[in-house]
Amino acid sequence: MYVMIASYIAGILISDKVASLSIMISVITIYTILLLNLPKYKLSLAAGCLLFVLGCIYPQLLLQNTRKMQYIHGSTIFTDAVVLKTDATNIIIKTSEKRYVIYNMKSFEPGDEIKITARYMEFEKASNPYVFDIKKYYERKGISASLIPEDIIKTGVSGRIDLQVIRAAYKVRKVITKRLARYHEGQELGFIQGMLTGHTQQLDEMVKENFRKAGLSHIMAVSGAHVAFVLLPFRFVIFRTIKRKRTRIMLLTIPAVSYMFITGLGASVIRAVFMLLLLFFLDWHDIKIASVKIIAACALIMLLISPFYIYDVSFLMSFSAAAGIILMHKRILNADILKKTPGFIKQSIAISTAAMLAILPVTISYFNKISLISIFTNIIFIPFTGILTPLSLFSLLPWAGDIISPVLNRAASVFLSGVSFFADFKFSQLTFPAIGYCSVISYYFILVLLFIVKKKDINIINYALFVLIVSLLLYNNPKSTQINFLAAGNGDSILITTENTRILVDGGDHRNSFAKYQLLPYLIKRGVMTIDIVFVTHSHADHMSGIFDVLKELKVKSIMIPDTADDSSYQPLIEAALLKGTAVYRVSENDSIRIGDDIQINILNPEHGIIYHNVNNGSIVLGMKINGFNVLLTGDAEKETEQRLVTKLYRHDLLKAGHHGSLTSSTQVFIQAARPRISVISTGKNAYGHPSPAVTKRLSLYGELFITKYDGHLKFTFKDDIIYLDKFIR
Repeated sequence: MYVMIASYIAGILISDKVASLSIMISVITIYTILLLNLPKYKLSLAAGCLLFVLGCIYPQLLLQNTRKMQYIHGSTIFTDAVVLKTDATNIIIKTSEKRYVIYNMKSFEPGDEIKITARYMEFEKASNPYVFDIKKYYERKGISASLIPEDIIKTGVSGRIDLQVIRAAYKVRKVITKRLARYHEGQELGFIQGMLTGHTQQLDEMVKENFRKAGLSHIMAVSGAHVAFVLLPFRFVIFRTIKRKRTRIMLLTIPAVSYMFITGLGASVIRAVFMLLLLFFLDWHDIKIASVKIIAACALIMLLISPFYIYDVSFLMSFSAAAGIILMHKRILNADILKKTPGFIKQSIAISTAAMLAILPVTISYFNKISLISIFTNIIFIPFTGILTPLSLFSLLPWAGDIISPVLNRAASVFLSGVSFFADFKFSQLTFPAIGYCSVISYYFILVLLFIVKKKDINIINYALFVLIVSLLLYNNPKSTQINFLAAGNGDSILITTENTRILVDGGDHRNSFAKYQLLPYLIKRGVMTIDIVFVTHSHADHMSGIFDVLKELKVKSIMIPDTADDSSYQPLIEAALLKGTAVYRVSENDSIRIGDDIQINILNPEHGIIYHNVNNGSIVLGMKINGFNVLLTGDAEKETEQRLVTKLYRHDLLKAGHHGSLTSSTQVFIQAARPRISVISTGKNAYGHPSPAVTKRLSLYGELFITKYDGHLKFTFKDDIIYLDKFIR
């Protein structure tokens, strides 16, 4: 079983890689060699090989139809459709061939048949590594594009049984929400609704962040514990009134499956109910199987239904936590350090620790943060969740609402205050960079050695492997010097890294959330927790406003701004920096900065104390020598500044063209003086006509030209007298 599911998961993950065919052939070769040399395990190896191949092929077959574009981007379409799913703001519809998402649409229910006139909008591919890829996210859900509705008419209700079931569950959830809203409001309503149904739209983002910091987010995601808590009163009544085992099983199945549909068919609740149903089946037939095998079977079934569950964080956390508790909690429970701990507390510590250790790589991979107080908070809050969930269920009864709800509301208020109290601890979270598959595999291998393999079975080979893996985890490859041009839309953002130094030139635009959803995840997942120098080339929002977001989340040692006569536009940034303990320096031409043996930075612009009526011309222009290569970063400097700089220029290996490739910059005289071997224009979709065809032609005459709008993120590595380029376009 374990070989089979591991093989299938490996196949799914490999299918997403560029070099998947060569990897697939290599792995099949390994399976063939093992089959020839290990005939004792030929059945499990053969099954594993087949599932590996299925994992490689099946996801691509599912994506094939989704990826075929049916219409032209931006065109208007008129079609019949049926509503498949709806949440707080969006609906998912299906035409005869495709699925689409419509944003900000609340007035429809699952099963509604509609006629729609709408604009067809394709999803954009991710242009930077490490950031959320909305196109891939929706593709894995079988959704081809989004629609912007111009007119929608409801024509009827579908008679499909599956949609009728989902529609009925949706109506029940609405009734539950309406019932709860009679007695509760504000964050208490959001908390109770989230705990009972998993829908947290009523909760403020700050409250959700408090749950994350306290390590209690799982309380708001319906999981096995919620299913157990909800079924508790049903089980109590059924077991007190029904004697026949099979009748009990049948009666308990009804609320379990109903709850799965009411909560919206999330991966974690499906896992819990599938496991429960499998346990019921085994109990019905008096079959005993180890719990971990049941978990593996459930995971395999769900992944055969949809291989893309493997990318669902709730699926990964749910299965990891359940497997971790089953496999590790007894070893932790019997640890010498817990011998004198009272039984209930010891059990809570063991379960919380086992779950936390099991989900750690998942948490880091998806959120880059772990809660340092989660074990403690879970011991305190989980027992109360076990009381509040059934209490919330009872409060829905007509005769019980008036009695129970005041108590429940007060308890919810105290609960939220407690979560907020622990979330405010200064060191409640640690931030981590992204981790690769090899590190994840090594981590789980170490857990197996420490908590699962019996002590008598651990031999010298196990210890040798343990030491090897720890060494690999601790080993740091020497980092070469790099310049990374992020695809920042119509803004600029450039990260320069050496082995010991991190420099950020501009932070993109806060108004389009670039810094929050692109720059910060990119920096954190790369392990950039501290930035030594931030250069703000000038005060326009598409260059400076993103730095405010960076200051909030990361440690910035110093900020450099232009030393011009009028710097009032920088005052909000200066104040924000000083509040964070960040030094602010003003720089102008003839200033220079030396960073180790790798980088020499010369400030070529602005002129000291000059008033620039055109802020672009007051941009900081950086002339850099990196490992013997000449690099020129010009901000948004326009032709007036370029003309002044011409006499200072010599042949440059890399140029960041000014003002997003507009005609106001990159003049013939300037380019002729700089003679760039490589040029980069930072721009996205815009109404300004950037980049200008005349500018791109001019730059192309001297060397290679790259434009972030088309080429995405650009990484230039300076090593061994060679500039290596990696482009990121998925």
